Amino acid sequence: MASSRKEIEKFLLRTSFALKSPAIMKALRCGFWMDYDEPCSNRWKLGGLPELPSNIEWPRSNGRHIEFLLQIFLSECSEYYTDEVEMPNRGVLLFYYDFEAMPLGDEPLDDPGWRVLFVEDEDACSKMRQADKRTHVYPEKGVDFFPTWSLPWAMLMTMCESDAQVDELHLLREEFDFFAQSFLGNSNPYQYHPGLTCRKATTGESWTEGTKHEATLAVQDQWIQVAQLSSYPEELGWSWYAEGALYFMIHRDDLVARRFDRVRCCGQCS
Repeated sequence: MASSRKEIEKFLLRTSFALKSPAIMKALRCGFWMDYDEPCSNRWKLGGLPELPSNIEWPRSNGRHIEFLLQIFLSECSEYYTDEVEMPNRGVLLFYYDFEAMPLGDEPLDDPGWRVLFVEDEDACSKMRQADKRTHVYPEKGVDFFPTWSLPWAMLMTMCESDAQVDELHLLREEFDFFAQSFLGNSNPYQYHPGLTCRKATTGESWTEGTKHEATLAVQDQWIQVAQLSSYPEELGWSWYAEGALYFMIHRDDLVARRFDRVRCCGQCS
């Protein structure tokens, strides 16, 4: 299922994106596709209950525990890191989202509607914590992961100048788009780069259809995807915005500073 840079470039050169392939290839990012169909020995998981240390408070919004979505042990995947993202080599990331309020992330006040906790001591994450009675617990799925390169989908969307190029983009998606649930890598949005929403919510900077391409290029290197979680109501029990996706994004400066408390979450649907 993993895609190599060579495979992607070979496919690109057969399309009308060939002339722009150097810029596209430069924007490739390595991420991890998450598979939960088979049992695995990793400590990653989707849903269930988090292994949250007792001295760290469960995130709340409007007085209730918000839903736990994903747990990642970084030491299990750090050997596959590339130089483009400065992710810690050890530690645990725990992702939470308010399924009751379901914020879109396009307003600064949406901040209490999600959290990403970073626990540096992996050994401290050894016991599961119970949620309160008002919090939904999703079915637990053990996760295996596969490192793979991902295309800059949002950039490609803004490069389409004809129906023929839109069709070629669909062909690229059929060949290389399998990031339903992913860690790192490029965002695979329904509408536009989630970093545009993050930038507007944090700085007030907006964009128009006429400036979308330049704005997308600007946020491509500024806002890094931490995780993308797509709707799978039958298997995972969750569905966002009429079967859309959640994008957990962090500004590159905050990633370097390990400020995962500043991660933003954006929602999109088709």
